[in-house]
Amino acid sequence: MLCHHHGLDITTDWTFHVLPQDAIAAWPAQSLRPSTVIAAGYPALDGTQLADAIRALTG
Repeated sequence: MLCHHHGLDITTDWTFHVLPQDAIAAWPAQSLRPSTVIAAGYPALDGTQLADAIRALTG
């Protein structure tokens, strides 16, 4: 899971991306940004969507 904070309040304004471990390991670190992750088909999720996305990935 990748987390991205966008805002001033650390308790809010988070988005998450759930990717398989091998995808994260193979991704060039300098291009691991929200826009490139979204373009690769891993949507931005909020905290309420995490459990379902993780279950879908892990079976």
